[in-house]
Amino acid sequence: HIYNLSDGEFFYLGLFSSIYEQICNKNFCARKEDIILLFDEPETKMHPELSRKFINNLIEFLGLFSKNIQFQIPI
Repeated sequence: HIYNLSDGEFFYLGLFSSIYEQICNKNFCARKEDIILLFDEPETKMHPELSRKFINNLIEFLGLFSKNIQFQIPI
């Protein structure tokens, strides 16, 4: 149940939901070819295990859209 999530898990879910919403926004989806994702210390709200898995999970998640869109994640 979503209300049983920790603050870090809730943030993690919200972050991926927000990315998905921006990528698949029907007003822009057809025009998006290149997207730059900027994060400002997202790991500060995450449990250490979620923080450790973040980049791998993000790359796997973005791979769902990689046929049509190029992503850049400045580090």
